[in-house]
Amino acid sequence: MSTARATPEAALRAGVTVRPPRLLLADHQTADQPFGPDSVRRLLREGTLRRTRFPVVVVYRVVAGDHQQTGVVAEVAVSDYRAGRIRRHEATDPDRERKLVDYTERVHVEQTPVMLTHTPRERLRDTLAATTAAAPDVEFTADGRTHSVWVVEDTELLRMVHGELSSLSELYIADGHHRMASADQYAARRAELGPDAPAAYTLGALFPCDEMRIFGYPRGVPRPVGWSTGDVVSALAAAPGVAGIEECPPAEGPHPVPGTAAVFLDRRWYRLWLGESHDGARSSLDSVRLDEGVLGPVFGGVGPTYPPGAYGMEALAGWCAEHETVGFLPYPPSVADVMAVSDAGSVMPPKSTWFDPKAPQGLFVRELS
Repeated sequence: MSTARATPEAALRAGVTVRPPRLLLADHQTADQPFGPDSVRRLLREGTLRRTRFPVVVVYRVVAGDHQQTGVVAEVAVSDYRAGRIRRHEATDPDRERKLVDYTERVHVEQTPVMLTHTPRERLRDTLAATTAAAPDVEFTADGRTHSVWVVEDTELLRMVHGELSSLSELYIADGHHRMASADQYAARRAELGPDAPAAYTLGALFPCDEMRIFGYPRGVPRPVGWSTGDVVSALAAAPGVAGIEECPPAEGPHPVPGTAAVFLDRRWYRLWLGESHDGARSSLDSVRLDEGVLGPVFGGVGPTYPPGAYGMEALAGWCAEHETVGFLPYPPSVADVMAVSDAGSVMPPKSTWFDPKAPQGLFVRELS
């Protein structure tokens, strides 16, 4: 279980603690590489990883289609997570936390930064735009995403960038809740090393919230044995969290709109209208209303599965047909919705948000020993 964290209300209002990263940078994605002290030394010898200068500003841009987001890779203090200045919005699985801590205890290496978002800082945005006008130090494309990194050794730039980041009163976890929680535990075991030790920090990729993108996170639920298509539709219509359900024309499919979830059943699409909720930021989210007002009452203790990579309707339809499940795709929350849940000290169910794109494993590596 994670070290106890303060609620946002109890958090100190001082700015977050951000410092330049002591970073190993890859020239391409190294997710297929085994990581540990020996493999890191080998990858350094081979030139796959290189040690960046220190201190430097590390600017990171990721482009997916017509979407791009530009931010800064830095070390963030685990103490800010405990104090509620680094805020979460999703629950974590203690068993998964434990496995991540055990892995980190073996390898003493971080391979993927926690993706964090923050309120926009226009001066910072303008500065990063000027910095990225030069050719990047690293650039590659993987899985349809182009990753570009600029490593800049400039005292004035360093002072300005980290001054802007340190003036933020809070950061919000977008992706990496389990990595952040495991970093908390790893640091707690090394508290005697002091607040400046590598373990007291974790690697973060910080982006402004108005450049972030969220998809709806799909769910798949097995059809109850003996239920016909009509039985499933009737049960969904009668669920306490449903305001209505309608089949969509075969050539169209449900156009995503707030307050709805798309349903894929027997190769047909339905639009599920969700009942309204006025019980706060968390309960107003479509994914929460779907999980708690529809899937729970209709399918009982059969928890949903989450199709890997199937965030679009076409991909979800293919996955459901292959696995003989009923598919659900809730309308995604906005980044402002997610931040409101975090500010309220609430957590959503797992897999409520799908931030995309994100940093791949192995591009940014940080040694902890």
